[in-house]
Amino acid sequence: MSQTTGVPLVALGDVRYLEPDDAFSVQVLQHIKAGTQVNLHSGDQTTPGGYYLQAADQITAEFEALQLVEAVHNTDKIAQLCQVELTFKRAQLPRFETPHQESATAYLEQLSQQGLQVRFADQAIPQEYQERLQYELRVISEMGFADYFLIVADVMRHAHEQHIMTGPGRGSAAGRWWPML
Repeated sequence: MSQTTGVPLVALGDVRYLEPDDAFSVQVLQHIKAGTQVNLHSGDQTTPGGYYLQAADQITAEFEALQLVEAVHNTDKIAQLCQVELTFKRAQLPRFETPHQESATAYLEQLSQQGLQVRFADQAIPQEYQERLQYELRVISEMGFADYFLIVADVMRHAHEQHIMTGPGRGSAAGRWWPML
């Protein structure tokens, strides 16, 4: 087809997952999408798949063996023109709109401090409580979950205002956090 159309040939493989061992996970996702059951007796869960991202030297060797070195060079040219940075395992959360456009982290800290003051009313807040709160807020912030806590707290606040029963305290830490106010 390349010779007929004059379009340069490129070396591409059929890639559906990163590692050979990911084949079963992809099959499970396909079954979920189709609403069908997985046959666990087929042995597919331990069979490595062939549609993984192969190492460059492995793909190059395969195309060279087929005397398609030009396809490899064309693919390399395209790759040199591309610059992509992929970030994996990063939470995709919406942003919580704070009342005064402060950061979610600052607003969460403000609400948490208010909640701590409510808990201790007229008493001084013990130092160990302040230290623990700062530690927890630092972890939440470092993980990038301040917006998540604010969103879940807002949902919980609304549920309580509407007299909607919420869980007995198990589950999301953010869901348990709201009653601090």
